[in-house]
Amino acid sequence: MTVSRQSHRTGDSASATTDVAGAGPDREIAALEHAADRIRAAGLGPLALLLLESLRPLLFVGAQGLHFLKPFLGLFLDESRLERRIALLEDRRRVARFLDRLEQEGRP
Repeated sequence: MTVSRQSHRTGDSASATTDVAGAGPDREIAALEHAADRIRAAGLGPLALLLLESLRPLLFVGAQGLHFLKPFLGLFLDESRLERRIALLEDRRRVARFLDRLEQEGRP
């Protein structure tokens, strides 16, 4: 999990790369690219873009809801993967990188 801190004055997300879940920044980027490639290969790229772009303002709130539900979701899901997903939703730069990857044409 990457710990992110949010500046209260500017609202910008300043991300510190403190690795808790064992996935370094390179591995994290590769995982995001792989997920985006799989979504596009399934033909769901435009739908995923529409959904994520329209819900972008609520992604941080959704991540906080997942933090609240983590004790219950941990019974059914791998906790380290859940932490990585929550960290993705909390960091605006990672969401933007994921959306950029979804928009790319070329590789299936």
